[in-house]
Amino acid sequence: MFSLLKILPMSVFVGAGVTSSPKLKAKINKVMNITKVASVQMELNSISKMIYLDSLDGSHPREDQFSDYVRRNMQVQKGQTRDVASDMFGVPYRYTLRNKSFTITSAGLDGRFNTEDDLHAGFEI
Repeated sequence: MFSLLKILPMSVFVGAGVTSSPKLKAKINKVMNITKVASVQMELNSISKMIYLDSLDGSHPREDQFSDYVRRNMQVQKGQTRDVASDMFGVPYRYTLRNKSFTITSAGLDGRFNTEDDLHAGFEI
């Protein structure tokens, strides 16, 4: 994930410097969005693995504790200001705990839950 996060600022820099064409801007935005989606999916996978490992000893966050749990347990890169309990699009992750499984969901690129671009990760516990 950190490699992808290093690409984003460079993409913005290159995009700002050479985009006079609307078609080129659209292509650069498409690449940046693909990079963000990949980053979000990797982050979802990391968070779900972290929760799964914690669940092995019987402890995992309740739904109302999820955001604080993520903020407390996810490493933040130096200088990063984004809330790690939210996706790259600024929407808080949704954590659903059901019986013996959990799912973490990102609203995806459109910023709305329950649409086809939502991203998911989870485990049976």
